[in-house]
Amino acid sequence: MKNAFKIALIAGISLSTFAAQANDGDFSLKSKSETEKTISFQINEANDFSISLFAENNELLFEQKLHPVVSSTKTYDLNELPDGNYTMIVESGSTLEQYKIAIADGKAIFSAPKVTELHKPVITKSNDDMITLSFEQAKGDDVEVRVLNESNDELYAETFKNKTKLTKKFNVSRADGKDLTFVVKTGDQTFIKTIETR
Repeated sequence: MKNAFKIALIAGISLSTFAAQANDGDFSLKSKSETEKTISFQINEANDFSISLFAENNELLFEQKLHPVVSSTKTYDLNELPDGNYTMIVESGSTLEQYKIAIADGKAIFSAPKVTELHKPVITKSNDDMITLSFEQAKGDDVEVRVLNESNDELYAETFKNKTKLTKKFNVSRADGKDLTFVVKTGDQTFIKTIETR
């Protein structure tokens, strides 16, 4: 079904002016007009981006990771999408922006973004078979940490109550398999990272 809804990408550098539906952060999301089903991202900072488009039933229709240069524009043509409601999620660094898109009668209308500050854990492996998980967040929410092996068997699970800062070390010298998956959940955010142990 993804192929039926595939978005045609028109990438390039553009100096065109658009009717703004914008954000002043790392990028600006703009649409040419309500009569066109086209959106553009003006890249203000050279940060990595992840763009995902979901149908109303949460089916992932399109996903792309970008490594842009400053002052470039990425344009997406939504004409292949049928009338309906969609959600576009743009993640850059520690910020996630969610846009609602309503397509009807040949027009695309975009909502103002819902901005969420992401608090991502840092997980590193040292040469002495130690993996260190470090996590900081402004609010003292509970932090749930799980470690899974290659077969998705749970090797470790613990919930740390009311934490703004957490550092946890894992000795993986006797771990089975080639990698471990760390799942860190706080509030409504879940982060997953797989680390090679061998």
